[in-house]
Amino acid sequence: TLLAALLPFLTLIIVFGWNNAMHIPATYFMVSDKVVVAVAVDMLVMSLNVLYARICPPGIEGVFMTVLTSAANIGAVIGGQISSKIIEALNITCDEDPNDADKVVCDFSNL
Repeated sequence: TLLAALLPFLTLIIVFGWNNAMHIPATYFMVSDKVVVAVAVDMLVMSLNVLYARICPPGIEGVFMTVLTSAANIGAVIGGQISSKIIEALNITCDEDPNDADKVVCDFSNL
């Protein structure tokens, strides 16, 4: 959990350009961040699944896990929609950098 909490800060290495000084492409940092966070989240979900399996009554494990998985998926979709609407309401835009096609420039000036 601590590793998953600290890894998103690898993005700061890209923001400050330290990866260029180390001669490491930015894609390595972004891919490693996404992969490690996804694995950490899966490990957390797996431990919750074990807990759910222990507390549910015998014989309805399948139904219980289906309901919990559905609730988690619905929550993820609703969270994505809410964050999308917040970004839209705050008028945050991101476009490709005209000088470098590999970079994306986001406009946070409306905040």
